[in-house]
Amino acid sequence: MSALFWTLILLQFSCVTTVARYVVGKENKPVVIQTLNLYHPNGLGIENDWVMRRERLACVDANLRHHRPDFFLAQQMLSSGNSPSDSDELILQAGALAGYEAEKIEIPIEDQDADRVAFLTAVALPTKIVSQRFQGLNTTMKIIENVYSSATVAEFGSGPVLLIQVDRMDLAGTIDTNLFYRNLSSRIQSLQQMTGICEERTVVAGYFPPSSDMSSLESLDLIDVARDVCDESPRCDTLSKTNELRQSLGIFIEDQRMDRIFVHSSSSVLHSHMVFQTAYPITSYAQEKGVKSLFSSIRYGWSADVLFRKCSVR
Repeated sequence: MSALFWTLILLQFSCVTTVARYVVGKENKPVVIQTLNLYHPNGLGIENDWVMRRERLACVDANLRHHRPDFFLAQQMLSSGNSPSDSDELILQAGALAGYEAEKIEIPIEDQDADRVAFLTAVALPTKIVSQRFQGLNTTMKIIENVYSSATVAEFGSGPVLLIQVDRMDLAGTIDTNLFYRNLSSRIQSLQQMTGICEERTVVAGYFPPSSDMSSLESLDLIDVARDVCDESPRCDTLSKTNELRQSLGIFIEDQRMDRIFVHSSSSVLHSHMVFQTAYPITSYAQEKGVKSLFSSIRYGWSADVLFRKCSVR
């Protein structure tokens, strides 16, 4: 056969490979991402009472029904070591999360009889959780002492999305923010390389201590979805004295914007705002416990409407 014939064949396969690896443009529709820390107490008190926790979960449920996020990334989901029915995941899946697929990733603890604390990633159908496709995926990891991270993969639109969560279990004391952001950046890069998922389709949500060391995330082309919305004003503080549940529990940490969502700089952030900040009327039970107003958690959550780039697994 002629040299021209084989040249045309090679060019054909070369074009197919190029199309498979590089898909241009944005997804057809944005995705609504929300994050919330449900708060698990370390000491005794009203928050160790599952009646009170169920009343808080009713507030979470009401917020989820109102906003209907595509991705719900929750930290400190709790399940009782003594009663199978006392489970944040089961309670919410019987309500607002009924139309979602979820992956729960437990944080390893030494006392197996104690309440179990976990990350929960819930995605609205028809989006699917596909973490099982990625052999060797390190779903949970300690970033520094008392700080953990989870990893979940979801199939959305043109391809997979890497969903990473971060949580600090106890807010008391101080942490080494330089080490925190250095280790977190390493964790993100490792997950991107291991999964082969395009970095343009990475989401990191949860706990981020305010610090100049946060700039290390910029080297990964990750941006705070609220960067054009928030400045240093208190209106963006997710840990705020305006939350009367926090005040009732006697948590006196300075107000700060602690809960954030990061996406790749190539993504379009269409809308970004605080969520789960609605105060609900207290029940007689909560009133007996000295609670003045009922909130979803001691911290508010954050939400963003994001348009991802199309990109397939390399």
